[in-house]
Amino acid sequence: MLVTVPRLQAPPRGDGSGFAERLEAERERCRDRVEEATRMLLDDCAPYVLTYTHRLGVHRQLGGFIMSVRAVWLSNLPEEDRLRLVLGLTEQAHAVFFPSRWHPLRFAAAREQLDLLLEEVSGLLALPGAPDGDAAGPSPLAAVVEGSGA
Repeated sequence: MLVTVPRLQAPPRGDGSGFAERLEAERERCRDRVEEATRMLLDDCAPYVLTYTHRLGVHRQLGGFIMSVRAVWLSNLPEEDRLRLVLGLTEQAHAVFFPSRWHPLRFAAAREQLDLLLEEVSGLLALPGAPDGDAAGPSPLAAVVEGSGA
């Protein structure tokens, strides 16, 4: 998803020679890839979430990521917002679950940011366990939706 979603975020272009149609077909293929990836996460990866350590809440974050990214993709939000949210969640999850040993502080910040995004997506989409709206500070989800990134 880290490669496919940015392809969909690129503005469509065409030169009138059939390129626009081929490009739209490619964009549709990318949409299908995101659909397949989010479905695979839910169907094939979710059953293994509880095999991860309960220390540090890894299983909770992984399960939350899987459920949230699928829910965002299935939501009625405009495609532009869904793409930003899927990419924002995926970037943070990638930083948490595949951390660089060269950036240990990034790991801690990514865990915190992922938790905040998961809470906000849960509230935005009215998912189970949604927060009560007790916001403390600026919304990381608003930054993702507004396009400034997470």
